Amino acid sequence: MFFVGIALLLISLVLAIGSQVMLALCIYNDAKARGDQNAVLFAVLSGVLGVIPAIIYLVLRSNSGPDTALMCPNCGVVLPQGASHCPNCGMPHPKARIIPPDADVRSKRAKGLLIGWIVSLVLSIVLIVVSVVFMGMGAFSLAQDYNSNSYHYSYNYNDSLDRYLNDYYY
Repeated sequence: MFFVGIALLLISLVLAIGSQVMLALCIYNDAKARGDQNAVLFAVLSGVLGVIPAIIYLVLRSNSGPDTALMCPNCGVVLPQGASHCPNCGMPHPKARIIPPDADVRSKRAKGLLIGWIVSLVLSIVLIVVSVVFMGMGAFSLAQDYNSNSYHYSYNYNDSLDRYLNDYYY
């Protein structure tokens, strides 16, 4: 039982590392879908340091992604997706950003990776709990085996000593 717990603990470790990679890929794809220049930075930080940089990324990321429309500050016309100038008056928009053509694909990929990250994180936590239970049961059975073997050993030793002394004195 003890070694089953160790094996489950190693599997949960591999699963936890995989979940960190999924989190990094999720952050990278989301940042690329939004046209962020710091996509690699946030992905590496999230992959190495975990959830805290991911939360910081979620706070700092701009809301002008592919699903948010921009309006012209001059004439009020809604700008088409990916446009940096107003098609009506020609005025450049200060918050306009060039959205990559594969933004929808990257956004869907980021959502799938986020679901995979959550599932792998939950599985990793469950495996850690199960492995601790197995290791505890295994350690208890090892101690119980030790106690029963030492009892048999001392009983056999005492019995042999009694027989020897009986033969010697009588």
